Amino acid sequence: MLTEAQQFSLPSQVQRNYLYVNPAFAGIYNVTVASLMNRSKKIGLDGVLSYQNFEFQAPLKKQSVALGFQARHEKIGASNNNEFFLDYCHRIKMGNSRLCFGIKAGVISKSLDEITLFDADDPAFASTSAMIPNFGVGISVYHKKYFAGISIPYLLGAVYGSDGNTKINHDVNKYNFIATAGGKIQINNDITLEPNGTFVYSALLKPQFSLIANMNLKNRYVAGIGYRSSEAICVDAGFYFNRQFSIMCSYDFNIGKSEPYSKGSYEFGLLYYFGYQVNAVNPRDF
Repeated sequence: MLTEAQQFSLPSQVQRNYLYVNPAFAGIYNVTVASLMNRSKKIGLDGVLSYQNFEFQAPLKKQSVALGFQARHEKIGASNNNEFFLDYCHRIKMGNSRLCFGIKAGVISKSLDEITLFDADDPAFASTSAMIPNFGVGISVYHKKYFAGISIPYLLGAVYGSDGNTKINHDVNKYNFIATAGGKIQINNDITLEPNGTFVYSALLKPQFSLIANMNLKNRYVAGIGYRSSEAICVDAGFYFNRQFSIMCSYDFNIGKSEPYSKGSYEFGLLYYFGYQVNAVNPRDF
């Protein structure tokens, strides 16, 4: 039997993975937005961790409600995981800020390809698959100059048996608690500093965090540097083609003890605004 206590895969580009991090960020842009992200990490000589995340979110005409959809694929060696979630966010206006409560519901599909390096008749190495429901909750507060939130992306776990049976369980010790915050600091008319940080805590796993500071020039060019708890230096570079479409690339340079075993990782993200309110100063504001 295999009991899952999965480490949360921490992205570098939070702004292209808002719903994955916290369902209470649905509608944070106050416009309809789609994003797509790919991350790939080489792990020694035996495998590659990669995942792709797609998100679509929009506030409803009734501005107190926002909806979202998230689809994610992750591959680690012989393991393939897919998840599909719908997000609901209730937003309370407080002056120029919003206090938001979010919930997501969906399914996670997990499969393990047959491992042929060992005895093919051993059921422990046979191909298996399972599909389980799951839920997540979160709370956030944001303003056009800052955002912050706390979430539990997955409330349920599972025990996978070699006989193909899967048992859904619930264990608070397996929760990943995600704290995220960021903001915009106006240096002058052309330059804005955009720091953000994410912290992941689980009772069973080692805590993770990332701290990144990006510099935005004329709402057109973005460059930044940061540090990840996986002993990596992260560098960012992005470009906004116009007020609606942008790209960003990130690369992690491994340092310290992890350097011989991990060959670094890269992340590539796209973000597209389908429209924005006429009275919005800049749709990139939170």
